[in-house]
Amino acid sequence: MRPIFAFSCLLFIAISPSTGHNSDAARNLLLQAQLADARSAGGETFRMNATFAVFNDEKQIGTGAYELVWTSPNKWRERVSTTDFSQLRIKDGDGIWEARQPAYQSLRVWQLMQALAFSNRLSLWKDERVGSIKAKEKNGVVQRCVEVKLSSGAKLRDLCFNDRSELLSEHYIPSDRTYEFTNYTKIGAKVSVRS
Repeated sequence: MRPIFAFSCLLFIAISPSTGHNSDAARNLLLQAQLADARSAGGETFRMNATFAVFNDEKQIGTGAYELVWTSPNKWRERVSTTDFSQLRIKDGDGIWEARQPAYQSLRVWQLMQALAFSNRLSLWKDERVGSIKAKEKNGVVQRCVEVKLSSGAKLRDLCFNDRSELLSEHYIPSDRTYEFTNYTKIGAKVSVRS
């Protein structure tokens, strides 16, 4: 049985240049998701506030707060805090400034930050290439799944989307972990995931 991690987070995609052997349909699907993202260029200014609970082995061990003030991809402020951790990140122009106390994150806070760094899920790193796109059915929903491979040809992960180009899941093959995303909502003309 493989573990499944469900996260609620923002949708933001950065796509790196791809080579000619990649599937046009797969690249177009990633581009459609990028353009629908609330944090993409051309989106509206917004503020998001959320509270969350931190669990360990199904036992609540703390609570926290999250705030994002978004102006543009080059200007935003993000704050996350729990009873034993706080982090402020500010993007202004070409730089990101970060203040964190303590200097390290607990496992649960790291997992939360991974979910909030949603753009990393759909970014193609220097050694990654888009493979084919395949249709599959899960719970009566037809999904379009994009294979992401390493330059060596080894399959790294699958990104599955619904018919509105919203990311439903990422299956990371080396660790056999699946991350699921639900509850999309509109922010202006763009979309975001909400809890």
